[in-house]
Amino acid sequence: MNKKKIIASIKNIRISFKDNLTGKNNVVIRDTGFDLYRGEILGLIGESGSGKSVISSLLNGLLPRGGEILSGKISILGHDVTNWKEKDWLKSKLRGRKIGRVFQNPMSALTPTIKIKYQLIEALLDFKIFKKEEECIEEVIRILDNMDIENPKELLNMYPHELSGGMIQRVVLTMIISLKPEAIILDEPTTALDPIVQSEILTLIKKLNKQYNISFIFITHDIGVISEIADRVAIMYAGRIIEYGDSHEVLFDPRHPYTWGLLCSLPSASIGKNDLVGIKGILNQELLKDDQDAFVFRNPYAMQIDTEKRPPFFKIKENHYAATWLLHPNAPKVKKPEFIRSINKLY
Repeated sequence: MNKKKIIASIKNIRISFKDNLTGKNNVVIRDTGFDLYRGEILGLIGESGSGKSVISSLLNGLLPRGGEILSGKISILGHDVTNWKEKDWLKSKLRGRKIGRVFQNPMSALTPTIKIKYQLIEALLDFKIFKKEEECIEEVIRILDNMDIENPKELLNMYPHELSGGMIQRVVLTMIISLKPEAIILDEPTTALDPIVQSEILTLIKKLNKQYNISFIFITHDIGVISEIADRVAIMYAGRIIEYGDSHEVLFDPRHPYTWGLLCSLPSASIGKNDLVGIKGILNQELLKDDQDAFVFRNPYAMQIDTEKRPPFFKIKENHYAATWLLHPNAPKVKKPEFIRSINKLY
């Protein structure tokens, strides 16, 4: 059992969005959630449309327009924020101050016509962490220097368009870390970066995690990236977390067929083959029913019970769970994909 302090928790959350064309309310997050522990890096993995960004937006009070929380509970540092309005978020200062976020396009966090210096010190002054501009500048220089930036003073006088993608990420991280947050949500922060810069940013995140004891939620569809950085992993499919646990256990001893499919989709799984192995079919939220397994239509191992009853989480080890009927004692034994059997041997 994990004894670390829980920074944030989402329990049995259910969210719907209204379709402006049909007027129909579509449920996109289905009775799911997770805990975020102090000082950990939690990887949130899934295909586009699985609900990763939507569920994480709840921790910043940034549920997209048209979204409605139908049930469940969201708590941050002991505060029940489930039904908070915008004024509650602004008053609490949890957003930004305690829970930071780096969006998919970090450039969107910077104003192109304002020098980096003024953008970095603005939040420090707004949150009254420092009273004087000189103190703010001294603090951001110290953090920039810790970001492996050679000439932080020179960078302060530059504009965003003069920076590379990796430098922009470092500036945005500096902006957030200067506020001394408890957690940072990283929404696919390395997607637009080349492999070398991506590796540098991943190394930097691990460094910041250890140095400041900040919790991170790392959202991505790249399971290879998660294997390098995450302490724990949660696999999402169709608005539900379907497998979670310690990173090493989930990635080397996966138990859900969807996790098998994600791992078999890696290029390394197709060495010696003519084509990449993928997950057949597409995710169609409208076909799903609450009383069935979300993966039933794409699952080559699906059984009759998958169409009738949603599987509960089965405990595999102390920190490893998966929601699949294949783990039921009465389920038939199936032959795992060849690549999964090969990584099981490394476990």
